[in-house]
Amino acid sequence: MLKKRLKRLSINLLLLLPLTATAEIKTLDWMDLIPEELRQAYIEQQDVATIDKLSSTLLEKEQKQTEVKLSAPVVMGLNQKDIRIPGYIVPLDMSKEGTVKEFLLVPFLGACIHVPPPPPNQIIHVTSKKAVIQADALYEPYWITGKLSISQVSTDIAEASYALTASQITLYTEEDAEQAEKANATSAKNQESQNTGDSKGQNKSK
Repeated sequence: MLKKRLKRLSINLLLLLPLTATAEIKTLDWMDLIPEELRQAYIEQQDVATIDKLSSTLLEKEQKQTEVKLSAPVVMGLNQKDIRIPGYIVPLDMSKEGTVKEFLLVPFLGACIHVPPPPPNQIIHVTSKKAVIQADALYEPYWITGKLSISQVSTDIAEASYALTASQITLYTEEDAEQAEKANATSAKNQESQNTGDSKGQNKSK
């Protein structure tokens, strides 16, 4: 879940290319970028990576990155889809004025900088034709909208399995976070009900 740290500052946020009214934009969660059959395994893997193991993880970074590249499949059905996803910006290119045009979008603050990068299927390489935001606003989460493609991109910071050309960038707000929490709670409840129903069905069949 993204951390929200909203503050009053002047953000040089530009709407880049106007969205077409006919385009169907799918809102994604970061788990949607992982094939469904592998999501539970990914969640369990993250649970093991506790803070007390961070130092040893950093020492094994190069080895782990090689392993991750081979075990981070993508969702082919998302190729060339118009999507919207929230995340944090890791700049790759910055102008003299401090504006960013090319960056990596990641699911949590500090990814690729203070801790080893996420798997490539949890990183999106984003480009835009206009300046995006001022560098002093990079600690805020943003909604990034645009056409997603399956593309292996290698940078000095991390590997990305997805690429996106941004058509719109907006601040991720507290209201967005509350709606996401409600949606996640509903989804978890529905999944629990489904699992309970499946279990009862199996018991009856016995």
